[in-house]
Amino acid sequence: MPAIFRGDDNAEPGDEKESRPGSRRVPKNIPYLVDNLWAWARPDAYADRRSSAYGYQNRKQAEEHGEVYRVRFQGKHIICQLQGCTDAKHHPDIPRLKKKVRKLLGGYDWSNQPIGEKAPAGRLYIPALSVDEVQSALEKAGLSRSEHASLRDAVKFWEDVEIVTGDEFPNTAGEIFFEYPDGYVLEPVGA
Repeated sequence: MPAIFRGDDNAEPGDEKESRPGSRRVPKNIPYLVDNLWAWARPDAYADRRSSAYGYQNRKQAEEHGEVYRVRFQGKHIICQLQGCTDAKHHPDIPRLKKKVRKLLGGYDWSNQPIGEKAPAGRLYIPALSVDEVQSALEKAGLSRSEHASLRDAVKFWEDVEIVTGDEFPNTAGEIFFEYPDGYVLEPVGA
């Protein structure tokens, strides 16, 4: 397994981090609409971005976020790395999916409707929806099954994510996120 580093000024050496299964962390840098669509389209084998922790493959990157620690997993884990861009906030899905949804909803005519008429589809813009909640919002917005399929096909994020199983990361710069059902420990890294 490759080394993963985290920077954390609030941690103490030996801190044990417990899994947060089912948690839905609200994204800071990803529009809620896009985050919801990524969660809706996520293949089962991949780590869930909302309950994952994030790390770096070198100490220098982690130093920007605080005291540097190495991650030691306590058991099961899934490590994923985004390919093609250093941070998900730069992924090309963001502008593409926003435009696609706006078009499916009727363009700017939809956004100019009274709140009662745009509320069903407006749910897609609420943070941290579950897969079922996204599906329900799409159905209540009146999108057809073919439009659902078209929207799911438009989500390319997961095609750009690789599950890391070997001793090295697939590239040197892609965002790393991991699920850790059995927890992990932060081990201090010497200077």
